[in-house]
Amino acid sequence: MRDTPYSLVDCGGQGNCGWTCVSVRLTVRQGMSLEQALSEVQTTTRTLRADVCSHISRHAQDYKPSWVRHDEETENTAAGTIPQTFEEWTSSLLRNKQWICGMALEAAARRCGVKILVLEEKDGEVGEPLVCGTGKNVKPPLSFI
Repeated sequence: MRDTPYSLVDCGGQGNCGWTCVSVRLTVRQGMSLEQALSEVQTTTRTLRADVCSHISRHAQDYKPSWVRHDEETENTAAGTIPQTFEEWTSSLLRNKQWICGMALEAAARRCGVKILVLEEKDGEVGEPLVCGTGKNVKPPLSFI
């Protein structure tokens, strides 16, 4: 990990880690200092969730055909009742502590016009990245582990 061009920042967790990482990176990219982004993370994360939920609802025809209920989802990862339909899932994105999934990451990337790069670290090694979105400009992707 030490030879990578990335720095690690603890954005918090408790079920919101994916959402908070995206939120912090977006606000830093928009010019806010890292310290300020971290201090406002609860507000910006709620705003991001609402924006993504609204985006998915407006573009349901793009997301609904790919949505499936995940058998491995639990009431913990769903932060409540496990969604059984696409509409329930869309609404559940507003729940505090609901884990982010690949489809929600893709929707966040599309809504915000960025490319999101997720790197998984396991035993000190970084695996293959998950890339969401195409980005509307040539800025580097939002990256987080």
